[in-house]
This record gives sequence, structure tokens and C-alpha cells, in this order.
Amino acid sequence: MAETRAAPASPPRWVFAVVVAAGLAVRLWQYAGNPSFWIDELALVDDVLHMPLRALLTGPLPLDQIAPPGFLAALKASAVWLGTDERALRAFPFACSLAAVLLFAAVARRALRPWTALLAAAIFSLLPLLISWTASVKQYSTDVAASLVVVLAALRLLERRLRPRDVALAAAAGVVAPWLSHPAAFVVAGCGAAVVGVRLRDRDRSAFGAVVAAVLAWAVSAGGAVQLARSILSDGTRDYMARFWAPALPDAGTLALVALGAVLLACRGARIAVVLLAPVALTLAAAGLHAYPFSGRAVLFLVPIFVLAAAEALALLVGGAARLGAPRPIAAAVLVAALLAAFATNLPVYQREEVRPVLRRLAQRLEPGDALYVIYGAKRAFSFYAPRAGIPASRATLGGCHRGDRRGYLRELDAFRGSPRVWVLIAHPAARLAEAPVIRGYLERIGTRRETIAETGASAELFDLSDPGRLSSAAAETVPIPAVAANDAYGCANGPIGRAPWE
Repeated sequence: MAETRAAPASPPRWVFAVVVAAGLAVRLWQYAGNPSFWIDELALVDDVLHMPLRALLTGPLPLDQIAPPGFLAALKASAVWLGTDERALRAFPFACSLAAVLLFAAVARRALRPWTALLAAAIFSLLPLLISWTASVKQYSTDVAASLVVVLAALRLLERRLRPRDVALAAAAGVVAPWLSHPAAFVVAGCGAAVVGVRLRDRDRSAFGAVVAAVLAWAVSAGGAVQLARSILSDGTRDYMARFWAPALPDAGTLALVALGAVLLACRGARIAVVLLAPVALTLAAAGLHAYPFSGRAVLFLVPIFVLAAAEALALLVGGAARLGAPRPIAAAVLVAALLAAFATNLPVYQREEVRPVLRRLAQRLEPGDALYVIYGAKRAFSFYAPRAGIPASRATLGGCHRGDRRGYLRELDAFRGSPRVWVLIAHPAARLAEAPVIRGYLERIGTRRETIAETGASAELFDLSDPGRLSSAAAETVPIPAVAANDAYGCANGPIGRAPWE
């Protein structure tokens, strides 16, 4: 007689609590680490600090920024009530990232078997991609939280015994979400249609009218939010985003992984799978129509669904190992150890462009008479952080953007020929144009590097340009410049490196 394997008992509640607490703790770690604002954050911060609330909510944002009105209102409130430093302006995105951990745990417990839900919560809690956006004045952590709120509300609406209070809370969640997150419209539309479709298929008439009313409220709210977003989008920003994101379907490998995830979730049950997968399908359809990018941080709001599918795949691996004779606890422990090892190799605090510590250290090294040249990509960070570091703006020469003619940078540097101490601040150069190597290469031809202050994504480098012999060895118009792929000058007046009306 074949031996029947007993289903593993559910994990203790305290284990789930520990995993959730770890997710909250690492996000606090990232937030407390307080990385410098990077250029995209600085652009949105400039908009929030310089524009009145009414203009923020009802008109296009300078510097080609796009953000939902609820998120902008929260940032403005933070600036007014909490202050204008990094932690104050990141308070709302940070709160959303904490809420997302709790919301994901609730969704996972409804969508997956207990041990698989625990694994999913662990992945979500320790995923660097999500943790890195905890401390960022951008809406991506809010997108994740809003997506989870709607998914959880939709799963609640699938329940057979609904109280009026449950329907009202679910309706409120779907109504508010699109005003805090643009891609929440995909989640609202997909989950709303899925809920109605599932209830019709199941011929479940309990509270059906109330559920349909809630979904219609979702649709009206999402439609209004989308219409407002489209109406205030300037032609320039629309063109910039189309070039920056180049919306299109992902490559075949990504599509195959999405399809595999869909199959894995469908195996857990069609009712829940259709709710989870409908937003993914809508986003793919929008990408196919070149209306929304299915790539990068634009689809961060779908990561919770991808994590659920990944956890299901890993649980299948553990189950397969158990069927081959490996003890299930050992197979699971190996999986958890691999997850922890991966996290340990890439710990917070995650940084992008650390201009603030560079300028603080530079302020201690600047001597009277030193020249300071700031490349165009570092100008926004310099304007924000230099006064805080005690460096007067008048000390710096702000460089121009010369993406169409990189010799323009060298011509600007020629103005410092003969100076024994020239500091060059470099941040956010165009990597595809090899701007930083071109600038450094020329300075090393005509001068001598004396000192370097380097942090993640930013540096200040001191050059002596007073040696006549070295100065005579090269000139801006004749020095060789490495060839790069053909590129026009698009972008110098666009995006976060552009010029705002108040500048």
C-alpha cells in the first residue's frame, strides 16, 4: 500500500510576523540611511518646492515630470509640515513602502498556500528592487502599495459572504488608488472586470448589485484620473516620455517568463488567478499599442504579482525535491539560505548619485582662488546641496549641455587653462556618449590630477592646469574623441536636465 504524505502544517503565526517585521526593518534601514537625492528626485522636488499646490495638481509639471495629484499633494504637505530635507520629503513614499509589506502579506495569504505565502512574503520583504525605492521622492513605492490595495479589495469582493462594510471599504480603495498612482488604473480596470466576470461565471448573486456598484465607482474614478493626467500632459513631456521609455512589448524571454508565471498562478485556482493576471494582461496590451512601457520602474506595480508567481515556482521545486526523497524542511531551508545569501551580498543602503557627501567634503578642501566647474548633469544637485554644504553658488562655473557636440565640454574647460587648482564636479553624465571619459581624458592630457573625492555616482576631482608643456600637448578642437553611436542633441532642453521657468 502506497504511503500517503501528510500535507505540511501551516507555519506558526510568529514566523510570518518575523518575516513581515524584517521587511519593515530593511525599509527603515534604507530610509534612515538617507541617500542623496538623485537627478529625477531633484526635478520633482524642484517642482514641489517652487509651484503652488493648485498649479501642481492642475497643470503640467516643468522638467518633464509626471506624477499623480494625490502623490503630489502628499509631497507638498510634507514640505509644508515636515520640512524640505530628504527624510521629510520622502516620508510619504516611505510610509507607502511600509504599507506595501503589510498589504502584500495579506494578499499572499489569500492567494497562496500557507508555506508558499510565507516564502512569497520573504522574497517581497528582502527584494532590493523594492527596498531601493523606499527612500525616493518618486511615486514607485506608492504604485506598489496602491496596486496591492486594489488587488486585496478585489479578492475581498470575490468572497461569498460580503458585509456592506466590506463592499464600502473595497469601493473606497479602488476609487482612491488611481489618484495616488497612474498605473493603478490598469489594476482597477483589470481587477474590476475580473471580479464581475468571476461572479457571473459562478452565478454568485450574493451582494452582486453592491459589487457591480463598487466596480462602476472604480471605473468612474479611474477614468477621471486618466483623463486629468492626459489633459495636463504637455506635448513636450509626451514626446520626451515616448523617447525615454519607447513603449513596446518586452522581449520574447520576458514574455515567456510572464506566461510561465500565469500558468503557475492559474494552477492555484482560476478565480484568484484571473484577478491577479488581469492587470498584467492590460499592461501588456497597452505596451503592444505603444501606450505604456512594459519595462523598468514603470512596471514596478506588477512586481507583487511576479513575486507570487516566483514563490509558487520555488514551492514546486521544494515539492519536487521532497518527492525525490529530500526532506521537505531541508529543501526549504536551502531555499531560504539562498535567499538570505543573495540579500547579504547586496545590503542597503542603496545609492544612486551621492552628490551631498561629495560637496560636504569638497567644502572642507576648497581653498581661496580655487576654480570649480560643474558639468551640466550635476547642476541640479549642486544648486540644491551646495548652499547646505556651505559652498556659495558664485564659486562655481556651471557647464552647458553639449550632447550633440562633445567638444563643447572641452571648450568650456579651456577657460581654466593656467589655473593651478580646478575642481570638476561630475554627476549624471550621459554614459552612452562617454561624456565623463571624454572630460577626464582631456583634463589628464592638459593637466595633472591632484585629488579625487568620489562617492557612488558622483565625484569632485582637482586638476592642476598650469603646466605649459602639458597645455601645449592638446587643444579642444583637435584632441581625439572616442567615437560613439550616432546621436542627436535631444535631451539637453528636456527632462530633469532641462531648465525650469524659475531658473
